Amino acid sequence: MLPPPLSRLSSLRRLAISSEWSLDAAGMNALRPLGALTKLGIRGCCISRLRGGPYLAGLHVLNLGGSLLEEAGPLPFAATPASQLQEPQLVLSCDAEQLQEQWRELEGRLVLMHRLQVLHVDWSWSKFYWRSHVQKQAEVEAAALLRDLVSRACLPCELRSIARG
Repeated sequence: MLPPPLSRLSSLRRLAISSEWSLDAAGMNALRPLGALTKLGIRGCCISRLRGGPYLAGLHVLNLGGSLLEEAGPLPFAATPASQLQEPQLVLSCDAEQLQEQWRELEGRLVLMHRLQVLHVDWSWSKFYWRSHVQKQAEVEAAALLRDLVSRACLPCELRSIARG
């Protein structure tokens, strides 16, 4: 759980939350008043969904890497109001066929992010040190498709894969 006084830090600009914190509904509500945030990292947390609120309005960077969201899709719907996002991080755990199916919804959300510069892609298979040849091939195919889809959509952003060691 996040410390209760966090919600009183209305001028806080950067916040990183790791898996050491439990983000239940009350914890997510503590973020809502943080309207000055420009960078938010919620890494490795198990959260039910990304809740809307003023904290999304000024975000330039949103990192959800390794967070388990119950909400379906690679970019939570609640992040759509974050139109100032310059560097969102997508967490994808799909092959090329599934990406093709999800693309229309994802594209609709990305198009609303008028300041989009870099789209970081974290392939969820990559969080494990060992991956099978099939998983590696599926990731390569999905990455190629994503590059093609972003290009065809004329999204003015650079694609970067999150490297895993």
